[in-house]
Order: sequence, then C-alpha cells, then structure tokens
Amino acid sequence: MSKDDNPAPAPVAPEPVELGRRDVVRRERAQFGSIQPGCAFFVRLSATGMIVVLTALLAAAGTVLSLASGTTADQAQATAENNVKTIGTAGVVGLIAIVMLAYFCGGYVAGRMARFHGLRQGLAVWAWGVITAVGSRSWLLRQVTSTTSSLTLTCHVSPLMRAR
Repeated sequence: MSKDDNPAPAPVAPEPVELGRRDVVRRERAQFGSIQPGCAFFVRLSATGMIVVLTALLAAAGTVLSLASGTTADQAQATAENNVKTIGTAGVVGLIAIVMLAYFCGGYVAGRMARFHGLRQGLAVWAWGVITAVGSRSWLLRQVTSTTSSLTLTCHVSPLMRAR
C-alpha cells in the first residue's frame, strides 16, 4: 500500500463567525484596554524632550534677534536692566506656551498609543511626571547637601582671610 492510496483528509476550515462592531470593540478593549506604563513613560519622555527642544529654539531665536539688531553686550545689558519687568513677563509667557505645546504633543502621543481608556493612560503619564519630579528633586537635594557638607569639611579658613 502506498502513500497515495489513502490521502490524508483535507483540513476543514472552521465556519466563519460573523461579529458585529460591538463584539469587535469589546474584544479589542479586553485585549488593549489596560494601562500601559511603558507607553506612559515614553509619552512623558516625549513631552519632556519637546520642552527641551522648544526652549532651545526660543533661546536661539532670542539670541538671533539680539545679534541681528546690532547691539553690543553692554547695550543689551542696559536694555535688559531697564526692562526687567517686560522681559520677565515675556519669558514667563514664552515658557508657559512652550509647556502647553509640549504637553499637547505628549497628549497626542498618549492618545495614539492608548487606543482605549485615554483618561487612564493620561493619569499614568501624570503619575510618571510626579515620579520624575520627586526623583529629580530628591537627587538634587542629595547632591546639594553632599556638596555642602564636603565643602565645609574640606575648606579651611586661612588666617589671612579671617574677619577682623
């Protein structure tokens, strides 16, 4: 008896199941609807990167405008000293606009990555922001306190520098 005498039965395809739109959405929500902390972290990272890039562009634009006006460093300093309030207000407005635009970009990325439950994903991005803020603040405080204590331990006041 050869192989060709008894061929194996052909595989039978299962009957196609007609799914409605609601069933498909329910299955997608079950599969992709959870909070994705990795995505939230990278959304936070993209918003922070956008802040850095936009701040650098604002600083570069300020420098170019200053150089293009033909002022010297002394003239620029005198102008800045005379217009401190205006420059401070413009800087605050520019930085607020940068932060808003960066968070808008981050929110767009979060919405594209989340698929479902955008509010939960947005809260996860906010939580990453809090974690990074607390972490960077504690790191900075640790650096400042360790530097200050080491400076006070290693700096000796010379007898010539003592107050008289």
